[in-house]
Amino acid sequence: MEILNNRSATYRRFTGREGTKPVKEFGGISEREKILQSFANGDTEYLVAMKCLDEGVDVPSAETGIILASSANRREFVQRRGRLLRRSPGKSKAKIYDFIVAPSFSKRVQPALAEAAARVIRKELDRVEEFAATALNSAAATASVVSKMTVLGGVR
Repeated sequence: MEILNNRSATYRRFTGREGTKPVKEFGGISEREKILQSFANGDTEYLVAMKCLDEGVDVPSAETGIILASSANRREFVQRRGRLLRRSPGKSKAKIYDFIVAPSFSKRVQPALAEAAARVIRKELDRVEEFAATALNSAAATASVVSKMTVLGGVR
């Protein structure tokens, strides 16, 4: 949100704190519905969502998503991806940027810690590989995953 503030972008938080019950203040709809309307009609440029776009929320007008804290849980990451892949008038594709977090430590790390880190990275890469396999830019996305695996020392 700090980056968006620095760019004078219009955005709204979309978390568990925003109301889900209709209220007069928002013309008889909920705060969440008001936020989604504002995004769909272009008054809000960005939604900053935290743990609430997994299931049951449709944002078909979204064309780009940046996932900073993904999940190894298949159901959760499929739901998150699905928020962006909904059809919408004038929308032919969506861009998804899914960040992978990998630990960094010295070569003198304890073997148990290194193995635990490798398991986390494997799960992250499995998710990214699944995303890449169905992407329009599948070859480039897969090549990117393979190059990252090489940089990480062949985690597989």
